Amino acid sequence: MKAFIQVNDFEVRRIFKDGPLKLTKEISEWDVSDFDMLQLNAKAMHIILSILEDREYNQVAMCNNAQEIWET
Repeated sequence: MKAFIQVNDFEVRRIFKDGPLKLTKEISEWDVSDFDMLQLNAKAMHIILSILEDREYNQVAMCNNAQEIWET
């Protein structure tokens, strides 16, 4: 799994370890790095969800970010 994640995007591994970016600014104030972190979280979620079976998917369907899915 580690290799699969790294092949897709090496930076995605940070999301599993550190969690998603906690945005405290209004969306109109976001900069490129804010959007990049949101994109990394979306990639991480996609990677995990794409390999889950139905039963596993149902257990994590309500999770809001990749770190929550990974820990569940």
